[in-house]
Amino acid sequence: MEKPSNDLRSVVSTEQGETITRIEVRGMNCSICMDGVQTELTELEGVESVSINVISGTTTVIHKDGDTSAREIIEAIKELGYDASSRCDEDKKLLWMQVEQEKRDARKRFLVSLAFAVPTFILSTVIMIFLPKDNDARLFFASEILHGLSFYNFFMILLTTAFLMVVSAPFYGRAYDSIRFSTAADVDVLIAVGATTTYLISLINIVARMVDKRSKGEPLELFAVTILLITFVLLGEYIEVITKRKTLSAMSKLLELQPDKAILVVERTDDEGNISTLETEVEQAIITAGDILRVNPGARIPCDGHIVKGATSIDESILTGELAPVVKGEGDMVIAATLNLTASIMVKAEKIGAETTLSKMVQQIREASSSPAPIQNIVNRITSIFVPTVVVVAVMDFFVWFILGLLKKIPDTWIPEGETFAMFALSFAISILVIGCPCALTLASSSSVMIGTGMAAKYGVFLKNGGATLELSNQIDVVAFDKTGTLTYGKPSVSDFRLLLKNVGDSTGPSRIFALENMVWGILSKVEAGSDHPLAQAIVKHAINVLNHSSHSRGTHMPDIEVEEVSEVPGRGLQATVSLSTAVYLPFAINKTSKLSVFIGNEAWLAQNNCKYSSLSHAAVARAASQSWQQNGKSVVMVGIGNSFDEDGATILALIAVVDTIRPEAKQVVSELQSRGIDVWMITGDNQVTGKAVADKVGIKNVIAKVLPHEKAEKIRWLQSRGKGFKESTSASKLRFPSVQGDALGEVHRAIVAMVGDGLNDSAALSQADVGIAIGSGTDIAMDSADVILLRSQLQDLLTLLALSRLVINRIRINIFLAIVYNILAIPIAGGLLFPWVGISFPPVLAILLLCISTLSVLISSGLLKLFKPPRIIVEMDQKEASKK
Repeated sequence: MEKPSNDLRSVVSTEQGETITRIEVRGMNCSICMDGVQTELTELEGVESVSINVISGTTTVIHKDGDTSAREIIEAIKELGYDASSRCDEDKKLLWMQVEQEKRDARKRFLVSLAFAVPTFILSTVIMIFLPKDNDARLFFASEILHGLSFYNFFMILLTTAFLMVVSAPFYGRAYDSIRFSTAADVDVLIAVGATTTYLISLINIVARMVDKRSKGEPLELFAVTILLITFVLLGEYIEVITKRKTLSAMSKLLELQPDKAILVVERTDDEGNISTLETEVEQAIITAGDILRVNPGARIPCDGHIVKGATSIDESILTGELAPVVKGEGDMVIAATLNLTASIMVKAEKIGAETTLSKMVQQIREASSSPAPIQNIVNRITSIFVPTVVVVAVMDFFVWFILGLLKKIPDTWIPEGETFAMFALSFAISILVIGCPCALTLASSSSVMIGTGMAAKYGVFLKNGGATLELSNQIDVVAFDKTGTLTYGKPSVSDFRLLLKNVGDSTGPSRIFALENMVWGILSKVEAGSDHPLAQAIVKHAINVLNHSSHSRGTHMPDIEVEEVSEVPGRGLQATVSLSTAVYLPFAINKTSKLSVFIGNEAWLAQNNCKYSSLSHAAVARAASQSWQQNGKSVVMVGIGNSFDEDGATILALIAVVDTIRPEAKQVVSELQSRGIDVWMITGDNQVTGKAVADKVGIKNVIAKVLPHEKAEKIRWLQSRGKGFKESTSASKLRFPSVQGDALGEVHRAIVAMVGDGLNDSAALSQADVGIAIGSGTDIAMDSADVILLRSQLQDLLTLLALSRLVINRIRINIFLAIVYNILAIPIAGGLLFPWVGISFPPVLAILLLCISTLSVLISSGLLKLFKPPRIIVEMDQKEASKK
């Protein structure tokens, strides 16, 4: 029988399209019980294997995706008379458990080390230094067991040897791996060398004194240095873990807000065909994609999904920080752990467990907080050179003092009683090794990135790549905005409609115009329904409203419309073939037809498909209307309809103007970016006139228009290669966009470009940009491609990103400066440079204390990032937005 897994998760998807479901079964007491359960479950459709651990009560079932759900497995077991439930879904607690485990491990290592350090300090400092020489305790420990071996020496040998075996082993392992695999010495190497040197020298001195019967006085021993050095290093690691825990705890605990229970709604049909609805409370862990769940007011959403019935207000503040509730209705997406406020809704489950937005965000924040900034590479290079340099300096310092001793240049008054000049020289070398340990330098970047990532999440800015994103954000030269859904809300509406027909006084009467207009809207509602483009959705919504109003007001009959085939070319438009239930006359056509070719899109798309105006006058009217609409920032959609059997193409029959509301904060955000010396561009698929009209309203001077989705990434590469060269208003018609190869981007003037977008057609550009920034309300693909997600879907959070990135990178530089200055000043003093003149040096014990202080100073410096507040202008913009709501 397969050994059951210790994994705490109840449902785990495998790579082979299978699912592992773990069920807790109570009441199984013997092998017969196990056989019965195993036989019953094996007969379920799609079940591959069943294994049962009767001791733990865990039943593990491997089954094919979609054939059998966890809920069906539980019901099958219950039918046998056993109590069954899903194993507690620990996914939402797993991250917090990991953080807590790290804290416990670090605390355990430090406390074990402290258990050795306390008696070491009492023996070496309190008893052997501070107590009078005639004190009984000091006399006892100073007395000899054997010649040259005092009780104090004996106990210190035991303590230090045990300490190295129990506590120091991980340092030696990491030091060995560092030298073996990276061929570079890191901080662990320096700690291992320092601890080993002090231990061996102390041991050799004691053995030498035991052998030399003529020796007098106490031998030089530095066992306390070995223990205290590693204890202080472990203290620094423990403080670092505590800092990390505090940074991640808020986000990790959000997972606990996901409810443990959910109300499952199931429709059942009886023998007579009557449909009834059954509502059952089930565990959140056994919800599957496609389930319909009822969420009552005051309850939290159990998983990610879409509302299929009802409307309500949702509190999404745990994700976005936005206190104002968000109104949601049918078709709107809801996120796990957000709070339903006002009304009962039905939600169709889509993402569950570890796949929910909240779970992924918390895990990615954890990963991002550990992602180093590129500046850390410089620190690593410095450390790789610094560590061996410190070792060399320590060795050279020893030989300098040793040679001075041989030459009788060291006065006897400088050398402590009982020591030789060799031991005197060695103490300087050991102090250099201890004080030169680059603990503060290695924490300079990582501690700041960790706290900075947490602060960004607190203010609704989600960073995927931690340090790299923060450093690049601090260097941004150019920001390129998408238009629809980014500078605007991405919820356009139809504002104008123009049917290109003869005047009413001619042969085309009002009733025919009305019928034709309805038919056009009917065709649009069908053809555009399959597109997820914002303009298409706006047209469909308006078409449905027009048709509903027409049917109520005039009761007109319209032929049934069936879409036979439809294809979409991103950035251009749609092409479809539709059939009508009854044949109709098209304008300017002689015969009736029931099969139509339909073209919907921009002017270039219709021209490409041989769509023409019926007359020069109609062409003039259309162009005048288009120009007027575009100058007001509206997008123009043209509709061409023709007989599908006519090879002459279709006739441009209608024009539609679609307008999108500009985000109120857009203009001020653009102004702030420009005031910081950042070039701001807009990249849009709209024509130059419409794009320029929107750009003028928000203060953007540089517009690149008529850009197809697959071309946006190329425009980003062009901006990267051109740098900050365009300060004046630039017309897209005057720009040349050469193909930019990878080598060109390596030039000195290469710009750091950020792209802000929201849609599927922005994903390639977001990936190409140095910093891809997605609006939180955008598509999943856009957010997957981005480095930064603005969770509140407000552009002013871009300014928060810039302010925080500048603060974090400056803090890293300050930390590095402090660490380097500390080493530059402390190492010469530790080596005895000032000793001949002022008698000042850093004994090994004092060197350990200074090492601890330098490490703590860096951690405290990084901790000051928690005082970060968004710039005042952002607070004012938030207050203005809140007052409107």
